[in-house]
Amino acid sequence: MNFTPREKYEEFIDERLYSRQLYVIGHESMKNLRDSRVLIVGMRGLGAEIAKNLVLMGLKSVIIHDDGLADLMDLSTQFLLSTSDVGKPRALASLPKLSQYNHLLYVDVGVHCGPLDANFVSGFTVVVTTNLRLEEQIRMNEMCRSKGVSFINADTMGVFCSVFCDFGDEFLVKDKDEEEAESLMITNITQSNPGIVTVGDECRIKWEEDKKIVIREVKGMTQINDLPPQNFKRIDRTKFSIGDTSSFSPYEGGGIARSVGSSLLMHFDSMRKSMENPKFQSDCSGKECGAHLHIGFQAIHLFLKSKDRLPLPQNKEDYKEVLEFSIKLNEKAKIKLEKIDENLIQKLSFGATGDIAPMTSLTGGFAAQEVLKACTGRFTPLNQWFYYHSVESLPPSGTPDIDFEPTGTRYDGQIAVLGRSLTEKIHRSCYFLVGSGGIGCEILKCWAMMGLGKEGMIHISDMDKVEMHNLNGQSLFRSADITQFKSKVAAKAVRKLNPDVNIRFYPIKVDKKEDSLNERFFSKISGVCTALDDVNSRNIVDDLCIRYKKPLFDCGTNGLKGHCQSIIPFLTESYGSSADVPEPSFTHSTLAFPNVIEHTIQWATSKFHNLFEGQLELVRQYLQGGIDCILKNTSPYVVVSSLYDLQSAMIDVPETFLDCVEWAIRLFKDFYLHLPHQMLRQFPPDSVLQSTGELFWRVGTRRQPETIEFDEDNDIHMDFIVSAATLRALNFGIKVDMERDGVRKELREIDISQIDKVARVNNTHLDVNEEVEYWKKEIENGPSITFEPYPIQLDYNSELHVDFITSASNLRALCHNITPISRFRCKKIAGKVIPSIINTSCIVAGLANLQLIKKVLEKPLESYNNGFINLSLPSIILSTPVPPFRNQIKDDWSWDLWDTIEMDGRNKTIQEIIDVIEQKFQFLSVSFISTDTSFIWGEFFPSHTRRRQMTLMEVLRETVYKGTVVPDNVDEVYASIQCDRKEDNEDVELPIVRLKIR
Repeated sequence: MNFTPREKYEEFIDERLYSRQLYVIGHESMKNLRDSRVLIVGMRGLGAEIAKNLVLMGLKSVIIHDDGLADLMDLSTQFLLSTSDVGKPRALASLPKLSQYNHLLYVDVGVHCGPLDANFVSGFTVVVTTNLRLEEQIRMNEMCRSKGVSFINADTMGVFCSVFCDFGDEFLVKDKDEEEAESLMITNITQSNPGIVTVGDECRIKWEEDKKIVIREVKGMTQINDLPPQNFKRIDRTKFSIGDTSSFSPYEGGGIARSVGSSLLMHFDSMRKSMENPKFQSDCSGKECGAHLHIGFQAIHLFLKSKDRLPLPQNKEDYKEVLEFSIKLNEKAKIKLEKIDENLIQKLSFGATGDIAPMTSLTGGFAAQEVLKACTGRFTPLNQWFYYHSVESLPPSGTPDIDFEPTGTRYDGQIAVLGRSLTEKIHRSCYFLVGSGGIGCEILKCWAMMGLGKEGMIHISDMDKVEMHNLNGQSLFRSADITQFKSKVAAKAVRKLNPDVNIRFYPIKVDKKEDSLNERFFSKISGVCTALDDVNSRNIVDDLCIRYKKPLFDCGTNGLKGHCQSIIPFLTESYGSSADVPEPSFTHSTLAFPNVIEHTIQWATSKFHNLFEGQLELVRQYLQGGIDCILKNTSPYVVVSSLYDLQSAMIDVPETFLDCVEWAIRLFKDFYLHLPHQMLRQFPPDSVLQSTGELFWRVGTRRQPETIEFDEDNDIHMDFIVSAATLRALNFGIKVDMERDGVRKELREIDISQIDKVARVNNTHLDVNEEVEYWKKEIENGPSITFEPYPIQLDYNSELHVDFITSASNLRALCHNITPISRFRCKKIAGKVIPSIINTSCIVAGLANLQLIKKVLEKPLESYNNGFINLSLPSIILSTPVPPFRNQIKDDWSWDLWDTIEMDGRNKTIQEIIDVIEQKFQFLSVSFISTDTSFIWGEFFPSHTRRRQMTLMEVLRETVYKGTVVPDNVDEVYASIQCDRKEDNEDVELPIVRLKIR
């Protein structure tokens, strides 16, 4: 049967394209999305933002409606239009570029022209309105309520925004938040009322008590495994109580407690009713502005109704009328404000005609996420009004009115809000974006709309290439861009969005060893934005920004959570001032006694590295450089392990695919039959600890293993054999048959019962050096390999590689009574995939660019914000950045991270540099000097004595550049100098020292 792309989409969910989003919302919610139809009314910048996000998210249908004609003001935010579209109907002109986000034609994207009536609206799941008059918003809302259609209205006016949601009289939220179900290992359950459940010491109960839990896989007290979700009460860090367990059988061991999503029934008022009795989302803006802006937005609409236009930029007469409307509305309100915030209303009125890209990005992401909630019933919807502003991003009062008059350019919408002078400063800015993924694409889109770099420059660094899954959440990429450098593609896309912008790309990794990222480069830029997904890279960029005194706006997301941190020279602490929580790691003993699926996945991953890469890489080294290549490691224990792996690889070289299948069977039996059997022989089920008398397998979260016999009718067993045999064949250049039937055919040629493990020689009587000699002789006297094998590096985008890790992990899980997981979930855990969705990226990018505008204005500390978002609640929390900590060295001298000691190091010896420091700080004596990558001089190293009389350039050639010439583009070196305080011999660290060398 032939399928169209749309029909195919009805049959399955494309995990290649939507994997990162699926990790956020799950398969069930994705199915709900692909059954949902959304109508967007109003296609200015905000409507375009929402439409783009919904198409990328993979809904069934996205229909846009706007019969109004595009004008020049639209181009400040409407990235689907160009100057050639001015004068054309907005929706029709937007459709071609909007359709480009429909990468594999899974979404029906269309335009509706003409009036909107109840019958037409009834065919949609959600209707979103933007840029409508208030009376039309109310009419559309009542029409939607009459047909059971969810309704969302979103508006932006300058640096202000509003979102309203009405999902009907009753709306069931199936799962209130994003938190992934957390599993805790049970160590005991009492027979009592209430039953007391104890979890492992390494666990920590963090569940909220409005959640419910299920308990499964318990031995002995098996009745508890069949109970529906239960309420619980936390007692302490490792104990919680449940219902009556006094009649249950005694607990014997095992068990997992897992939280389950909690539901919520919500009730929404119509817009007309909610105007009078508004419910504001708590904790949604961090600012007590909701009630004032609720009145202010209504007053703007009353002005629009009376004048048939919005208030003009900076027009004081128009503002007075808006203020009068506000006062009258407050007088009629059921709950009156004590006093209208006139300053806020004035700023709202002054900028109401214009739009800026950061605010449409933020509001569009927020509104699109509410659409997702309406379609899926997943996560808590907005209840019911959201207001937000960034008045700190406005130019100072007193800016001449003429500064806000239109100029006849694409930036007029922005000029109406920010003014021409500030817009020109933005145009002259030079910013460096590190990372052009999800957030990076949205930041670049904002920069293109703002004209940042029009008379300056945008620099992009990203060494990654476009992959299929990037197309779902990284809006500048298309399917034709797959395998190309992201930075290159993003630069090309930005030029299409706005040909005015100057942009350069660098497909490099930002690293302190990258000589091009030096003072010459940083002296030409205004600041840096990071859109990275790892802490180490963030710390490197953070250090560079501190070194070169540049502002940094650090952005990150994880599913529906995100952050934006403002790091401003001399005003705030740095990114590195606050320690991030390290990733969890597992010890060898933990992997030997696994109790959760993460343990078995890490074990399977280590096996992949050893079997298909590590051992074969040793063979290649041996063939190229002989045994000495292996012996050069300084640790004899590592040498022994390497020699054993080398010998294992060399004595079992396959010649046919049948040999590879036999090897896979042997591997299966080693891992899942012999290894568990060996553990049970060493620790029998009835073995006890002499110190406590406890059963060995009942201590903590240990799980007694079970052996597994190979069964070719078991899918997990066959997954392991097929993937392991295929990888082995690829290692040795053997033609493979990856189909199960082909492998089964090979299995018929094998007597599986006769395949046994290769016994490892017992060398416990030898010391480590004797064992090294033993394995050297075994290798030299053993079989030889006449060609180099092909080590395989683990690639989580390879189905074959993930098949091996999933099957190997799940088999080990079954050995230890751990529930296996899907291939999709295993790929997320093994690959440490960060879940992502376009909506979070848009909001974070919007927040970052609002902070960037403040830096262009050189605002004081209290104007900046660090933003923390959680769209599942929804919540946007803002805080003022923390000032830098000052190190008090003496009563009259202190320093912070932004301070630098400037020195001329040209033609100076190390001793002369030490003398300058000790003369400047007479209470200190220098103990060592180092750079980012090398140790230059240390007081307690006799071999460094000669370096005292060497010049700095000579020492740099010897230590940093390993005997080569210092590159011509390196003009300075940054050194850390550690000192001792003479009076008490305490260690004292100085600020970073900048040494000129040219």
